Amino acid sequence: MDLGYRETGYNTEFTGNFDCSDDFYKQLWTKAERTLAVTMRDTYMDCPDRERAQWWGDVVNESGETFYALCPKSHLLTKKAILELINWQNEDGTIFSPVPAGNWIKELPGQMLATIGYYGFWNYYWNTGDKETIAKVYDGVKRYLDVWELDENGVLVKRMTEDDAKGWYWGDWGTNVDKDLLMNEWYYIALKGYKNMSELLGKMKEAEWAENKMSHFKVAFNKTFWTGNQYRSYHYKDDTDDRGQALAIVAGLADTDKYKAIYKILQTQEYASPYMEKYVCEALFMMGESEYGLKRLKKRFQPMVSNKDHTTLFEGWGIGQDGFGGGSTNHAWSGGGLTILAQYVCGLYPLEAAWKKFMVKPDLGGLEFAETSNETIAGKVSVKITKDNKGLDIHLLVPQESEAVVYVPQNAKSVIINGEKVKSNKLEGSYKLFSLRGGEHIIKYRQSM
Repeated sequence: MDLGYRETGYNTEFTGNFDCSDDFYKQLWTKAERTLAVTMRDTYMDCPDRERAQWWGDVVNESGETFYALCPKSHLLTKKAILELINWQNEDGTIFSPVPAGNWIKELPGQMLATIGYYGFWNYYWNTGDKETIAKVYDGVKRYLDVWELDENGVLVKRMTEDDAKGWYWGDWGTNVDKDLLMNEWYYIALKGYKNMSELLGKMKEAEWAENKMSHFKVAFNKTFWTGNQYRSYHYKDDTDDRGQALAIVAGLADTDKYKAIYKILQTQEYASPYMEKYVCEALFMMGESEYGLKRLKKRFQPMVSNKDHTTLFEGWGIGQDGFGGGSTNHAWSGGGLTILAQYVCGLYPLEAAWKKFMVKPDLGGLEFAETSNETIAGKVSVKITKDNKGLDIHLLVPQESEAVVYVPQNAKSVIINGEKVKSNKLEGSYKLFSLRGGEHIIKYRQSM
């Protein structure tokens, strides 16, 4: 007489939302959100229909999405994942995932470096303010960093072969993966995370060590890998790896004088999997190429977003033989576009831990309007940005105990906040900064013609 089902999943709510003037990006958000839901249970999972394993490369992307899509209860699953990883650390200092595990002990060095670094452990703290968890895993992070050594050129010694019993030297699914280049970039990002953790915990000697290490490493990295028009490992002979170019931007290893050459590469090379495509798009926004960033995001994800048979995002660009790995149809590591839409298009990102202070720096990248909101650890944050041919209108909600810093281009000839014309003496780069406390605000600015 009747047929029904009761869905089960992790105990969190979808409190985030996104809307914009292009239906594709709304559909991408919805599918990313749905994929996130089915890959969260007692742990984060790479997918619910194959192994249900907590691979930490996936967790880095997944946890980043939760801060814009889910309520703060989701933070507990990330905390659990962090503690599990370090609590299972090997005696030699190496770490591995998935854990807990009884039949897998291989290290994936690229994923582990991403995990302990700026986009993994540190991003968790920055969004939650959970200093206690960082203190618990801090020594384990340093033990893992100490596993890595530098060669006579000042870059990483390759710690394992392509087929090593102790590790899986994996950079990404797909072809033309410059693994040595990627490992060095992830190492620098890991150092950045460790430096921030050290400062947080008042360990200034360790913070100074990390800062000096980063300074010398950046020089050595560019001397070793920059060829004059691209980044490339000495022994790598295949087509130029778009992932490696993008990650150099995201890490901060590539200075602005290299942006033009890298942008040219990212317009032609498309080898990154959905997992790494998040960093390619992020790099384009960081270089000021947001319009192309959204264009590339749409081009690459259009087939799976438009697929009528699946409500989730795939592990690769296709399904089955056309996909990567097991060809699964529900991999939340592919949802990095959700983070891009909230963090870069709508411009929301913490400036202090736990959203006590956050930026509002929208970059619509060719869209006419975009809006997003979510329940952060500090309370509800929402922003709606509407563009016309002269400037932007921004409707902003700031939690009562928080402060928002609105970034307005310097060439704006007038800035009106809550009906009053205002000026600012605070500058950062090509932006004027305006600080707003808790409540609703309407910001209007018009740019010089």
